[in-house]
Amino acid sequence: MMYREAQTLSGTLILNDATNGGTMTGTGTTTIGTLTVTAGTLTLNSFTTGLTVTTTGVTGTLTFNNATGTRSMGAVTVNTGGVVNVTTAPSSLTVTDLSVTGTWNNSVNAAMSIGGNLTVNTGGSFTAGSGAYTFTGTTKTIGGTSGTISIPSISINVSVTNNLTTAPGLNISTAFAGAGTLTQGTNAILTIGAATVTPALTATASGNLVTYNSTTGGQTIIGTTYYNLCIDKSTQTGTLGAATTISNNLNLTSGNITTGTYTLIVANSATGAVSRTSGQVVGNLQRAIATGANTYTFDVGTSSSYTPVSVNFASVTSAGNLTASVTPGQDLITDHR
Repeated sequence: MMYREAQTLSGTLILNDATNGGTMTGTGTTTIGTLTVTAGTLTLNSFTTGLTVTTTGVTGTLTFNNATGTRSMGAVTVNTGGVVNVTTAPSSLTVTDLSVTGTWNNSVNAAMSIGGNLTVNTGGSFTAGSGAYTFTGTTKTIGGTSGTISIPSISINVSVTNNLTTAPGLNISTAFAGAGTLTQGTNAILTIGAATVTPALTATASGNLVTYNSTTGGQTIIGTTYYNLCIDKSTQTGTLGAATTISNNLNLTSGNITTGTYTLIVANSATGAVSRTSGQVVGNLQRAIATGANTYTFDVGTSSSYTPVSVNFASVTSAGNLTASVTPGQDLITDHR
């Protein structure tokens, strides 16, 4: 057992006892330069004010097991075989960087703040819980060789780049809040189940994909330029929050897009730039038209029926755009060239 009373340890504190493990508690503020759990279980109990660590490395097991006091753990690395269990939420839990190749298990759904990068690598297990993960600091990244991280509730107050490239990529199922900016990296995948998105979204990088997939309610599709956009919402609807442009492909997997007073623009003039399994655009759909002889399908309709418009161009000499929409009982096509 280890006991610290308002002490400062600038060096390294190591637990290497697979048989007995250890427990840490303290009064006032306990400050440690480097905390290393090599073997065994270190349980963090009560700290009347808090525990502040510069660097935390875990190859054994580190357990957060008391609500009293703050926990500022610095740059945290959970190595292969290492386990971090958050079984009781402290008054606050903060890290600078968090890198996981072992196991991160936030079973108590504690909220936490990340002031640096979040990385989950191949072999790592990351269970975020439902508490909000708030990103602070300066420019940060979310990535790692695992290719995917699920965080139900996230708040971004800085500039964060998503570099996850394995579906569903960065998966945000419940809440997507904050006043910062999320930027999609090359080939990055972002899956949004949250009803609204308050951060700015930059999604122009080559190969990146943004999917809106809530099947329990409507969603506001943030108005921006997407490289690839997918709507996969079962019987639910996504509504444009502003004018929206897709520079490469639009995939209508399931569910409708309602444009309201805005226009959904597909800037790629390839005839296959829009693919559809189910659902339709309710409102204005603008497609880029290439030169030559081509046939374009406009996957439009009303909220309850799919009534596509097919336009066959025999010989276009000057590329342009065409906008189509459907009102009950009437197809309306407006040439915007």
